[in-house]
Amino acid sequence: MNDNEFNTLVEKTFGQIESILEKDERLPDFSMVAPRVLEIELPDNGTIVVSYHDPSREIWVAARKGAYHFRWDKECWQESRNHGELFNVLTGLLNTLGVDR
Repeated sequence: MNDNEFNTLVEKTFGQIESILEKDERLPDFSMVAPRVLEIELPDNGTIVVSYHDPSREIWVAARKGAYHFRWDKECWQESRNHGELFNVLTGLLNTLGVDR
């Protein structure tokens, strides 16, 4: 994947995450604190941060439960230590952190 393809894919993925968070009022507030750095505010004053890492061509998620690195496998963003697909991991993190989903 070249730089342009990666950037296009990241933009699309961040747009999908934002759309999901905006559509469901039960989900926590979020903000883009920098280009492609999304912070999801949790009820317990915690935060989930979703960002990208250009050199490794990965999307990174950081939460109290741990850090996750996702790499595009030509179908979806798959976690490098086999924790699953990006959207499933985000949903799981929100559920375990007390966000009623």
